[in-house]
Amino acid sequence: MADTEAASRARAAMAPRPTGGGASHVTKVRSAVTTARTDATEENSAEADAMRNLAYVVSSANDNIQALQRTVKLQEKELSEKTDQCAALQRNYETLARIRQADQNEFMQLKARQAEEHGQISRLQSELVQTRQQNASLEQKLVNTEAAQAQIVEL
Repeated sequence: MADTEAASRARAAMAPRPTGGGASHVTKVRSAVTTARTDATEENSAEADAMRNLAYVVSSANDNIQALQRTVKLQEKELSEKTDQCAALQRNYETLARIRQADQNEFMQLKARQAEEHGQISRLQSELVQTRQQNASLEQKLVNTEAAQAQIVEL
């Protein structure tokens, strides 16, 4: 559109004018052509600047996209590693829970066995006391019997 404006001005400047001052007409035409060229050059320069800016923006965007893709891949790798670590921790926890449960069961069995042994020790101690009493009683009877036999032998 800007090209057509410049071309229109150039045509208007070159359009035939009433005579009377041909040199000034040529100057006006030259001025119009120069202005049209300057406008076209400025427009081309502006377009070139815009294209350079656009190319820079696109290049920067591509660089950013690549950097983000690398970051995403790295984070995916880290996530995968963390997931594996989490699974290993879960397995370790489950193993430790099973070991603790087995230890708890063994502890309960040992505690029950200890209680049973304490009961057995108490019964055996009680039997020992009774046996000692019985033994003392029998020894007393033996002493009495020996004394009675000694008296019988004397008579």
